[in-house]
Amino acid sequence: MKPTFEGLVEETITRATGTCNQRGAEYGDSWKNPSFSMFEAVWKKVTGSPLTLTLDQKKAVALAVLVDIKYNRMVGGYKEDSIDDGINYAAALASQVRKAVPNPTTPSQS
Repeated sequence: MKPTFEGLVEETITRATGTCNQRGAEYGDSWKNPSFSMFEAVWKKVTGSPLTLTLDQKKAVALAVLVDIKYNRMVGGYKEDSIDDGINYAAALASQVRKAVPNPTTPSQS
């Protein structure tokens, strides 16, 4: 028999995967070649310098912001969809950071 916690995790991961698949069918592959023109324009306006990040680094930063936004929506009240989406965004962020940082240090010391 599987531990209770593991069962709860699997139930949520299964639901989050379903949400991810549904959104992928709905939105298409919007993450393959995203335009970061607004990000780059704001960066240059705020810093006075052009943004020199690689595409993978831009994607990592964008995903970090999306994760923050997803979880900040909980201020308006609990919504299961925000949890499921947050799991998916956080999972994508973890993978994207591995792509953006050639030799990330693991595990973190906190």
